[in-house]
Amino acid sequence: MSENQEFWQKYHSENDKPYMFTDKIKDAIKGLEIEKVLEIGCGYGNNLAIFERSDVAGIDLSEYAIEKAKQRYPNFRFYIGNVLQIPLQEQFDLVFTSAVIEHIKPDLLKKAFDEMFRVSKKYILNIEAYDKTEHEINWHRGRNEFWTTHMAKRWLEYPVKVLADYDVHHEYRLTLVSKL
Repeated sequence: MSENQEFWQKYHSENDKPYMFTDKIKDAIKGLEIEKVLEIGCGYGNNLAIFERSDVAGIDLSEYAIEKAKQRYPNFRFYIGNVLQIPLQEQFDLVFTSAVIEHIKPDLLKKAFDEMFRVSKKYILNIEAYDKTEHEINWHRGRNEFWTTHMAKRWLEYPVKVLADYDVHHEYRLTLVSKL
């Protein structure tokens, strides 16, 4: 994962639109009791808008994106941070990522999963690039920046129950787990 601020500022400035998976997130969590939400890799906070009646927080490693998110959603809390070192001690009913884990190098995945598990009280939802055999994908922004991950298989290494695991768009798959 590149922590280069210029890299992510350019990425976010080119992707300032409602995210294509927002409706998928909304559908997947229908009926779940969720009061506190954390999005890891929140960008401008566009996915978080569906949680307007909740206690909402977002983290992103881009200072630029966090400043934009604070302007757009002043009632939400935003922090600079990343999935490898979440800067919060509190727990959330729902922790989610969308197109974030795919940028974590395979040797750092366990740390990312440990952190998501640590800050989740009930549910973890991920929408990430998927393949049964995890591998690097040639990404137009550079090598060593994009991998597929079998999220459900990885989550089964933790005390969780897989509630949902299905394809949502081309190589992307939604995985929803609940902590036991």
